Amino acid sequence: MDLVRDLLDHRVLDSEGEIVGRVDGVVIDLSPGRAPEITHIAMGGQAMHARIGPRFVRMARRIRQWLGRTASTGVQIRWNEIDHLGRDVRLLVRAEETNTAYWS
Repeated sequence: MDLVRDLLDHRVLDSEGEIVGRVDGVVIDLSPGRAPEITHIAMGGQAMHARIGPRFVRMARRIRQWLGRTASTGVQIRWNEIDHLGRDVRLLVRAEETNTAYWS
């Protein structure tokens, strides 16, 4: 699987076809003695900022501090909650069953 081509920036749809976001990152378990394993997809927050670059991360942090807001960690969806990878990433669950509905 080519993670960049097959996952990053693809729309994420819940089990009812509602758009819940886009894939901004992938969480991989790199435990010693085991093959790398994808555990989650990440949307928004720090995953999105990190892809843009470290200067943007620092700037976003300063703006949040200036506005008195806390950092958005974004959303992570477990790999076993993914039903289908294709043009879109389709989940096995509804948006209400993830924390995407409360993500800011």
